Amino acid sequence: MHRKNHHWTFLLPLSAASIQGRFDNTVIHWYQMKENKPPERLLFFAAGKTTVESGFQGKKYMVDKVSSRNLCILTINDVSPDDAATYYCAYWDPHLDRFFSTGTKLIVSEKGNSKPENSEILQKEHENQLVYVCLFEKFYPEVARVKWIDEAEKEVTENVVKGDVWKFPNEDKYSVSSWLSVPLENKNKKYVCHLEHESGELLLPTHGKYYILNFLLYLLCLYFLYLMIFYFPVKFQK
Repeated sequence: MHRKNHHWTFLLPLSAASIQGRFDNTVIHWYQMKENKPPERLLFFAAGKTTVESGFQGKKYMVDKVSSRNLCILTINDVSPDDAATYYCAYWDPHLDRFFSTGTKLIVSEKGNSKPENSEILQKEHENQLVYVCLFEKFYPEVARVKWIDEAEKEVTENVVKGDVWKFPNEDKYSVSSWLSVPLENKNKKYVCHLEHESGELLLPTHGKYYILNFLLYLLCLYFLYLMIFYFPVKFQK
């Protein structure tokens, strides 16, 4: 989601596996859902033509398809507070199964965005499990996605708990956390906590600076042990 000169662009890829080879012939639907209201179909895109539903301004919306990437792009022009909502793209397959995107929330604000003021990963052993807690504090706006990535650069979906975004009273910035549990025998495996936010992406490795500092401290202890065994005895003998 990008903002430039009062234009918002949504880049929402559809499922390449399910519509590969017939993307150009697929009718794409876009829905708008405002807070405490049911979703409304905003428009549909077929055969290169956009049809906007009555009740919406036709010139305000543009849709493009990028067939090579199975990507459908919605652009909203001249954004106003009334455009604040969550937007979904969808399509129906020949068996009448309906597929919806996860949705993109549009927040209309003059505050801009700010990255987290603090971010960290904590860890604790519990019942033969190693629990990582990933925390991002004080960012704006509140729309954020946190996911865990393994060493193969694949998203981890098992044994993951994603907390809701929250904010403290009398503050206008938000925080979010996520938990990952792994077997204790996997403690040497590396994972990355990945934040996707309007201010940019942020990566926190489980074997980050704290792991490096502990390793350096370990090397320092070995060095002093070496001095105690080999250097100081020779010096005292002289």
